Amino acid sequence: MCRYAFKTYKPHFACFSCRKSFKKPPIEDYLRQRGELQPYKQFLSVSLNKAKLKKLEAKLGLSREGMEQAYLDAVSTCPDCGERMADLGLDFKPPKKTDAKAWRIIQGMYRVGHCFHTCGCIGFGYVPKDHSDYLAYLRSRLDSYSHALKRVSENTEFTPSERDDARSYWGERVKLVEKEIATSER
Repeated sequence: MCRYAFKTYKPHFACFSCRKSFKKPPIEDYLRQRGELQPYKQFLSVSLNKAKLKKLEAKLGLSREGMEQAYLDAVSTCPDCGERMADLGLDFKPPKKTDAKAWRIIQGMYRVGHCFHTCGCIGFGYVPKDHSDYLAYLRSRLDSYSHALKRVSENTEFTPSERDDARSYWGERVKLVEKEIATSER
């Protein structure tokens, strides 16, 4: 069952420098305090249609991206070192502070776009246990992202603009994973 649909949970933000995780207020609470929750909900309702989203943003004089950035700016500073923390989602379970290897793996997963944002059904998910598992994970992600890039490039149902956006998205994912593999193999 999607447990996050019935109760509000705080997202986990992690500081990779301090190897600590902190629960922070959800964006809805932050926006409610600023009186911006209703516009944000309107943005979410049209977020899959870029044209409608842009039109609504112009009408309201606000932007979804701006609201989300203000939230991140307000909550993502590490209270210990002052560096920016990573939003790792509701399902993140931090390793022990002394487990530097696990923290490096999670940081690498974050760099390639893996976060622990789910509806609560699947739980924490897979985290590689050692370096060889991590490299296998990265190669699997590379295969998956490369396949998605090929699929969207061949899809004739997309408009040219949609196809370009999808190619850009998956192409960037492929580059991130390739860079992480190169860094990890050294």
